[in-house]
Amino acid sequence: MSLPQSAATAGVPTAPGRPAQARVVANLVVDFGNHRDYENHPARARYLCDRCGYRSDIVTGPAAVAAFTATARDTHRSVCPALQENHQ
Repeated sequence: MSLPQSAATAGVPTAPGRPAQARVVANLVVDFGNHRDYENHPARARYLCDRCGYRSDIVTGPAAVAAFTATARDTHRSVCPALQENHQ
């Protein structure tokens, strides 16, 4: 599911010198599990980087998901080849 571009930036204040629109470059997908009567599965999470195409393994279980979501972004940013090329 994707939002129309206007909905993605609507009502977002911008600082002087910053672009009004931002591009999504990574996704942290979290499914808290057991959300339907017919589907029983544990919580799970995955990190996706649109810069370099990285897709993490799926992490399952409440404790593992909590630990993963706390560090996934920073852990990947430190090794992302697209960021290393741009020296950001």
